[in-house]
Amino acid sequence: MTTLAEARDAVALVINTAWLAASVSSSIPMHWDDVKADKPGEDAITSRAPSYAKTTVRTIGSPQTTQGRRRFETTGTVTVQIFTPFGDGNTLGDALAQVILNALRSHVGSPAGLSFFDIDPNEIGETGPWFQTNVVASIRYQELAP
Repeated sequence: MTTLAEARDAVALVINTAWLAASVSSSIPMHWDDVKADKPGEDAITSRAPSYAKTTVRTIGSPQTTQGRRRFETTGTVTVQIFTPFGDGNTLGDALAQVILNALRSHVGSPAGLSFFDIDPNEIGETGPWFQTNVVASIRYQELAP
């Protein structure tokens, strides 16, 4: 059984491991939504702002699934926002999205019992000097009431 903190840690482990292992992404910063970080090139005049990514984990619901010793099936979403310089024909954005897609789609379980499903790439488009691509996945894990 898993707690919310363990689920977040499991998501971070899957994403960070893949991100740092891939040559295309290892030098690009990955930010987390609960950590203050300035956007690289946020005030840039040039369209060649540095690439970066940001991961957000949100829970959606946790309905009780059993009687007696109460178990809950918690669901949520993971969104990895990928920002690459606008105007490269999606080349870098697609490669970075593929790193995340491969990591989430190949994940077969963890000590936290976390599973990913409905894993989709979404091209958002121009966002300031960047082109934004999101990878969105649903998560599920079991919790046991104390």
